[in-house]
Amino acid sequence: MIYIINEKGGGTVLSKNKRRKKHQNKKEKIYPIKPVPTATEKIKEITVDVPKAVSCVPWSVIVTNLIFAIITVAIAVFMISQLFCEYNYKYSTHDLPPKAQNDSELQKIESIDEADAPPIPREPVIYDFASAVPESAAVDYDYFDDTVFIGDSRTKGLITYSKLSPYDFSSVGLNVGLLLTQPFIRLPDDDGELQSYTLLEALEREDVNYKAIYIATGLNELGWPADGFIAAFSDLIDALREVTDVPIYVQLIIPVTTYSSETTKFGITNEKNVIFNERLITLAKEKELFLLDPRELFTLEDGTLDPAHSSDGVHLNRDSCAILADYYRTHVVDLYEYDNTRPQE
Repeated sequence: MIYIINEKGGGTVLSKNKRRKKHQNKKEKIYPIKPVPTATEKIKEITVDVPKAVSCVPWSVIVTNLIFAIITVAIAVFMISQLFCEYNYKYSTHDLPPKAQNDSELQKIESIDEADAPPIPREPVIYDFASAVPESAAVDYDYFDDTVFIGDSRTKGLITYSKLSPYDFSSVGLNVGLLLTQPFIRLPDDDGELQSYTLLEALEREDVNYKAIYIATGLNELGWPADGFIAAFSDLIDALREVTDVPIYVQLIIPVTTYSSETTKFGITNEKNVIFNERLITLAKEKELFLLDPRELFTLEDGTLDPAHSSDGVHLNRDSCAILADYYRTHVVDLYEYDNTRPQE
């Protein structure tokens, strides 16, 4: 049996034969008749269609989690504040002196800080007496007015042909063996009469505060044994140190020309010149003497005297003496620059 619903909403129950005939005459919507569900089935259907309800969290758990979160945040804030306080304490200005009210107070605070600061150690500056005096700023010619020049004919020529005006304790033909014994220096006595004095007598007699003593000897001694020359030179230095403590400069021996060295009758050769200068360098280191080495100003590549600087192959000419004087002016040691030359006060 089929229940037919027409377009107007009505419906009739047709038998199988009538249903066919009716269906052929007019198309109608045909729905199968569903059985009416019971109350139990409706409840089951409703129960199936309704989604599962979300399970509820107890309020006690929510409150507990909230309290824990608050406590965690409080601890984090406390730790950050502690770190900030420690940093502020470490780098704050509470350890600094009070701010100066004016420039004078500020300078006073700075001076106190500098006075309390430990001295900064420095490396000592030691002068090397085995080396030649380094070049320095040129001093005026009058610097040498209170110096003493000791030497032979070469020194006499230097004083004669330059603007230097030292105390002239030089003599032609002089050698280091005569300096302490021969009265070769002429000075006025108490009555104004010229008298002859030895080197030490002249130094003690002249009431002068000498700046320095310059010694340029050795040319006339080249015919001696080197040991004898150095022994006499050493005795001279010791004797000078007995009467004065001023700096002593020693000029190395300038060589002669090749011709003069090969034709000499007095043993004045360049080979001996080299040996004597080497011994003088050793003595300078031992006795703390300031070495002057102007040789390269006047020599050729082979180390011999350039004939252009000499008229006789031995002594410097006038122009060369002026060059030597300029060398002296630009090779003066500042005693206060070195720890081992600074005068004792």
